[in-house]
Amino acid sequence: MSSPATSDFGQRYCSLCDEYFLTKESLKLHIQATRRHPYCTTCKRRFLNMNSLRNHFVYSSRHHYCRACDKSFKSGSGLRVHLEQSAFHTGDSDDEEDEDMERGVGWEDEVARNEDEAARLRQSEEDIAIESEEATTVKRRIGLLNLNRRKEVDNLPPVFRRNCPICLASPSSVSATRCGHIFCTPCIEYVVENTGMCPTCRKPGVMSQVRKIDISVY
Repeated sequence: MSSPATSDFGQRYCSLCDEYFLTKESLKLHIQATRRHPYCTTCKRRFLNMNSLRNHFVYSSRHHYCRACDKSFKSGSGLRVHLEQSAFHTGDSDDEEDEDMERGVGWEDEVARNEDEAARLRQSEEDIAIESEEATTVKRRIGLLNLNRRKEVDNLPPVFRRNCPICLASPSSVSATRCGHIFCTPCIEYVVENTGMCPTCRKPGVMSQVRKIDISVY
């Protein structure tokens, strides 16, 4: 069994270049500076050997890699399709490699793109249906509110909508002359008492001929 010193020294050895280094830092600098070491173009880093690079592909969240097949994929969906549908992983064929090759390079990513696009379309259709249903619900609520408002207006007591031709105000109490002209009660009583005639048509009249009327019928 190797001693702690020997084990620690082994961590400073580059097997690709058959070189030893005094510190771990100098070994790391050597790896990044030497083109012989495998390089990850996505992360822009070099690794001690191919095994280290493959471990990086497996554990890094930036990569989608199948170690068993030594294949990388453009997306997690591509890796999922590969694991679910590849003949190597499903064991549906006696010659898994030939069957996967017949599908072409990158078929997993292509299938994943189609599936993702179909899922997006379904989601869009569901969102449109939900928005349409919400819009219909809003329209129904607005219609009910308008109907209720019309009912409230219809149930209000009638209001006398004519103004008195003498004071030009909306009367609270209404009276009519014998000739049929309508005025607010205080105005017509004052005019008839002082002039003895209808202020509209000038026909003679007396106070006993002035009649109060119910304004709720107008």
